Amino acid sequence: LTCRRRADERTGVSGCSGEARMAKSARLRWRVASYKDGKRSVYGGPFVEQALAGAGFGGPVADDDWDLFYTHFPQGKAVEAAKLPKRAGRLVNHCQYFTAAGQKCHLAGHLARVELARALRGEGDAPGSKPRHLETYNLHTSQESAAWREAMRNQPERHWLVKTCSGGASRGITLVSSADEDTIAASIGTWSVAQEYLHQPLLSTGGRKFHMRLYLHVSRWE
Repeated sequence: LTCRRRADERTGVSGCSGEARMAKSARLRWRVASYKDGKRSVYGGPFVEQALAGAGFGGPVADDDWDLFYTHFPQGKAVEAAKLPKRAGRLVNHCQYFTAAGQKCHLAGHLARVELARALRGEGDAPGSKPRHLETYNLHTSQESAAWREAMRNQPERHWLVKTCSGGASRGITLVSSADEDTIAASIGTWSVAQEYLHQPLLSTGGRKFHMRLYLHVSRWE
């Protein structure tokens, strides 16, 4: 409407000027700078930047004229406080409420609650069926630490990965079995998780392990 009104005032002819047409066809813009502290680190580094560029996004931009705010920190409240101009279609990729996205102890608790809810609804997995996810215990709680020890006693041949709750980049990971009593005892009560080691995983080219990170945009939840 702005484009058409401007054209009418200047020429009396309906339609968009060349400048307006260029603006209309401009690429989508993405921002990474935090509205909390101004940090500009891109979670995923060059891979994410290249992926966004390949999808037609321009940026990262430093102003408030963006279509996608790409961040790995909860920014919902900060974005609201910034009082940005209202515009349809803006997307912030981080859920304000889901702290389990980047914290292994919270994720372990979230999965445990999901499985409990499924069991209460009679939707639990059938006996002997393959688990839906890797068996994981939050070692900061005495109940789950005891459950982990029980699992090791029942299957002493299994191996486990002990990971710090907020660790990343493959740092702070220890491979243990039931025979590593000193390491096990030292990890009990810490902000760590014990996760079953995946034997015979699918390997990539060159016999290397790999992982996939998937982002889903859930536009509606009922």
